[in-house]
Amino acid sequence: MKKPILLSFFLIIFSLNSFRQISFSHSLGLGLYVNTSTGGFAAVYSPRLNLLNFNDNATISIGTHLGVGFSGTVSSQTGSSGSLVLDAPLVIELNVGHACTTESSHAFGFYLGFGLGYNSMSYVDDEGNVGTSTAGLMLDGGIRTNIIKDKSLDLRVSYLVDASGLTSGVFGFGLAYTFGMETY
Repeated sequence: MKKPILLSFFLIIFSLNSFRQISFSHSLGLGLYVNTSTGGFAAVYSPRLNLLNFNDNATISIGTHLGVGFSGTVSSQTGSSGSLVLDAPLVIELNVGHACTTESSHAFGFYLGFGLGYNSMSYVDDEGNVGTSTAGLMLDGGIRTNIIKDKSLDLRVSYLVDASGLTSGVFGFGLAYTFGMETY
């Protein structure tokens, strides 16, 4: 029973090989992360490996949207606080249209993905408990376009579900420039 399943798996993988062309894409931008207790800004670097390439119109990729930044509050009554923001997801994404590869000639594109994520933003809730991190399933999506002077821009939204159930999760928003896009 195991041999036919294993053989079928390898046949599928090798049959997809005709569509396969591994390529690298990356972008750099700014992100905003918020949950019910706090928020923070970060610089975001988004490298990805396009594992399956379908005629320069769509790819399936694995990558991250690594965000590192600062979260803080300023108050004349309660004082000030600040902390490091770290957002580190690992996602599998379907990329369609613009910027799915560096050779894509489409003016508009989008992507949808899922994976595992980790976010660290320190905060103090109403009872004085300090929270520091959230980990769990992450969902993300975005649009890519070259509408502004032929510059490839990426507008992204994500949601990190807290696997522990202690918080409501973390929303992420980002704007990035995609490197290496050819102008058509």
